[in-house]
Amino acid sequence: MNLNEVCREMKTLGFEYGSLVKNPKRSFVFIPHAIGMASLKPLGNVLWFSRISVTETVETTLEWKKWIEMEDFDVNHYEYRSLLFAKVDPGMITNETHPALQTDGEWRHEDEWISMINWEGVASQYAGISVCQSRLFSTWDVDTLAVWDPNCITETRAFYNTGVKWTYKPDTCHLTNQHSSPHHSC
Repeated sequence: MNLNEVCREMKTLGFEYGSLVKNPKRSFVFIPHAIGMASLKPLGNVLWFSRISVTETVETTLEWKKWIEMEDFDVNHYEYRSLLFAKVDPGMITNETHPALQTDGEWRHEDEWISMINWEGVASQYAGISVCQSRLFSTWDVDTLAVWDPNCITETRAFYNTGVKWTYKPDTCHLTNQHSSPHHSC
């Protein structure tokens, strides 16, 4: 299956986000850490997903793929990666409209040159963040889901690269979240 076919299938199954990863099963090895006091993006053990987009031409793909091709950003680094799609518990995820993330919010740190986020504050209450392109998050290249606590992930699907650029085969195992710890089931 090519990337568009995989993304289209995942979209019909209710998945909104996908990630280009080296090994889908190893993507869930999270080590406790500080995710960064004040920075533009969360640091450390963060699993990054981009939104599955559908264009007017019925092309379905990951926004990150469109961005790296448009910007000619290290495409060779990603074209043989595997895919991981995730569904999350929306109650465990915040987004860029949260009042504490606004310009004068308690999780924002303004200095003379740039606005930073206190990610430890965000992580104390949420397992991740969904960010759509906005002025306050202008350094984020595409609509993004960043997850630092895998307990918010309720379901995944993995596809492995076949050795051909942007071509995949499905994994027979699916990750489901049981008792607050991700498990593979085959």
